[in-house]
Amino acid sequence: MGRFLRVLLLTLIFSLLPLQSSNAVIKAGVKCKKAGQVAIASGKQFTCVKQGKNLVWGKGRTINEAAPKKSNTPGKSSTIVTPTSKEVEQVQLLLTEISSKLKPSKAVVDMIVGPGKENELVAQIVSSTIEASLQIAEVIGIEFTRPYKVYVGDQDWLMQFMPPNTWCSNPQGGLPGGANAGFCGFDNGVIFVNRTGFLFNGTRPVTRDFSKGEDRNLIIISFAHEIFHAMQAEFNFKTTGNRGNFNAFWLNEGGANVAATLVRSLVDKIDYREARTWVYTYRSCMQT
Repeated sequence: MGRFLRVLLLTLIFSLLPLQSSNAVIKAGVKCKKAGQVAIASGKQFTCVKQGKNLVWGKGRTINEAAPKKSNTPGKSSTIVTPTSKEVEQVQLLLTEISSKLKPSKAVVDMIVGPGKENELVAQIVSSTIEASLQIAEVIGIEFTRPYKVYVGDQDWLMQFMPPNTWCSNPQGGLPGGANAGFCGFDNGVIFVNRTGFLFNGTRPVTRDFSKGEDRNLIIISFAHEIFHAMQAEFNFKTTGNRGNFNAFWLNEGGANVAATLVRSLVDKIDYREARTWVYTYRSCMQT
């Protein structure tokens, strides 16, 4: 865990462990310092509330219970269940804290968009996702050392930009094979989003509306996942000098999914808990 996930998970998890002094007693009725403050102890989440003239910890709630919650997803109003845990709540608290401190990113990523209004719509979603991804990356200390280009379009148009002899140009698994998004490697700095790849499930056509709902979410998650592969490559190169996939498959893909969850939380201004539940249904890199 000494590479991308080490930075990501240590920042997200361990930096929140000292939310309160280890000497402070956290239980219902005990005095606290600031109204609205949240702390986790003994498997419960406590909130600091005003009781008379004093500030005290509320009764707390068990944080491993699944609570029904209305979805804030644009274009979707169904009720979803968002299972949680001590670790998830810690990440939620950290994300809430850093969200108020984020600044416009310094990195520059060029985006080239193929013809058609549909691709312009996808590119708009990708654009907001780029900014949120770069902001998260800067918070956890990852910087781009080289220029990156993002190509958004249909498969036939995208083919001309695929670096030869890379995963992206592979006829079985890459763009020619119908991949919907990909990072082509540290040496070329190419990332693509293939609208055509989202329009099929195997050989079966799929009707999409990328302006809302799960179709829109799929673009956010897919692109955030791929741009974080580029960030993993940056971190690997910086720390090991290795230009390839230094980490194990599960570590690369799992790390990118965690990052994509954070990005979707920022883009749609929803809880990490909810974004995490949705990302779990995005299985292309999880079932393998």
